[in-house]
Amino acid sequence: MTEMQKNIRWAINRYFYSGRRMSLNGAYEMLLLSKYTHSDGSLIEGYPTFYQFRYFYYSHENPIKKAISQQGLSYYQRNMRPLYGKSASYARSIGTYEIDATEADIYLVSKLDRSQVIGRPVIYMAVDVASQLIAGVYVGLQWGEESVIECLRNAASDKVEYAARYGIAVTKDQWLSCGLPGCLVTDRGMEFLGKRMEELCARYDITVTGLPPYRPDLKGSVEKAFDLLQGRYKPLLKRQGVIEEDFQERGAPDYRMEASLTLYEFTQIVIHCIVYNAGRVQYHFVRTSEMAADDVQPVANQIWDWYAQKGLMNLIPVSDNETHGVLLPREDGFLTRRGLAFRHLTYRNDRFHTRYAVAGIKGRESVKVAYDPLCTDTVYLIENGEYIPFSLTGASSGFENTTYAEVCRFLEEERALKNEWRKRKVQNKVDCAKSIREIAQNAADHHPSLNTKESIENMKENRSREEDGGAL
Repeated sequence: MTEMQKNIRWAINRYFYSGRRMSLNGAYEMLLLSKYTHSDGSLIEGYPTFYQFRYFYYSHENPIKKAISQQGLSYYQRNMRPLYGKSASYARSIGTYEIDATEADIYLVSKLDRSQVIGRPVIYMAVDVASQLIAGVYVGLQWGEESVIECLRNAASDKVEYAARYGIAVTKDQWLSCGLPGCLVTDRGMEFLGKRMEELCARYDITVTGLPPYRPDLKGSVEKAFDLLQGRYKPLLKRQGVIEEDFQERGAPDYRMEASLTLYEFTQIVIHCIVYNAGRVQYHFVRTSEMAADDVQPVANQIWDWYAQKGLMNLIPVSDNETHGVLLPREDGFLTRRGLAFRHLTYRNDRFHTRYAVAGIKGRESVKVAYDPLCTDTVYLIENGEYIPFSLTGASSGFENTTYAEVCRFLEEERALKNEWRKRKVQNKVDCAKSIREIAQNAADHHPSLNTKESIENMKENRSREEDGGAL
């Protein structure tokens, strides 16, 4: 290369193929400033023209280098790298789940007070790679490890019972998945690397594949499931809190003001969308010759069932007792005179009447409680390896079919209101005292000098005149 060509190449590498993301014009200007100006800033004779600079670039253009240098390696790997396989190529049996979370594009209101907006819900989903079936779901308000555990608990449990809790009749054939996965594919989020997750995976020998961060393309099954889920309900819920593409743009409506659905109702919608997805035809799914011979349609439920009949399963069955013992979170509760006190609510079981009375006499008794974060209806007292169910008392019955997050949020708002009410009560006391003192002072100012003895002797006559209105 000539000296000029070397200088042009240097400027392109330094200013165009870099994170500075300069345009060709910008890189050309930096070339002139760095290589072709005198100390006083004037141009040196014989400097390259922009046409020469541009001709050299297009003669040596490297789009891969440009993408990596300007957008980063992860961008290139996500959006530009060659693709030779399919997302399910590494899963030859059901039981390999990709799990991830997203914040739903909708605002919700409180079930306890529909005038209060509670923000956007969180959705965790576990998707079977081989069949593309959504095997587990969590819909709530909390991020973190407990939500991941809840999603896996849902994956391990009977979906008929889960849907029935939300008033939805689902048959087993409509949502086939049941059991913990033998292999779990996640990114390196902290909620997937916690202590409880380690204990769960060690107990059931679950293999965890950790993916590098910012690479959603490596878990395409769950990412696509999120797109399909939100693409299904968003067009049907316009003007009900759904966030559109113009979110946060100038002139866009405030979607929080349009919120109308509760978390319970939104969960019902998610369940319907999952059931729809389980029976949806996957037009881009490539069937094997064995599937075609067995007339298996590219539908998630049928693919799952085909793998199960062939014995190609990497699933870990979990009993209901194990679900309570391992997957449900635990916290301390107290037996009191009012029943089992747990998270601001009270529960009862008729077997414990005597212990309630004793607790009322001697003081509360500390116990260990297992609970479902998504439903306040039932908790389990853990004693001697037994899980004893407790139901809500009449005093707490207003919180049925509610999540603990909603209860906490409602009680926080109530505490804030009580502080306002307390201030108002004090102000009312002050206003009342002020009025009384003014009346008393006015009476004292107009008090005549009386003959006290005579006033007392004629008290009955005075009272009679007062009743007749004559005392005035």
